[in-house]
Amino acid sequence: MLIYGRNPLKETNSKDIKKIYLNKNLVNKEIFDYIREQNIKYDLVDIKVLDKMVGPNHQGLVIDVFDYEYYNMDAV
Repeated sequence: MLIYGRNPLKETNSKDIKKIYLNKNLVNKEIFDYIREQNIKYDLVDIKVLDKMVGPNHQGLVIDVFDYEYYNMDAV
């Protein structure tokens, strides 16, 4: 599942993140420090790639997270 934006990055548990796609022109030390501290995989890509993934409102980053596991009532 893809989510995007700077606030969702702060609010998402780093263990739930598969990979982050960053605009190759992004200059934000805080984001890069967080990615390195949490040992998260990332790719630097052109902004057009991010636009194709989620549209134009991504703030320079797209986060690929693991899908939620859903259970039916019998399993609960």
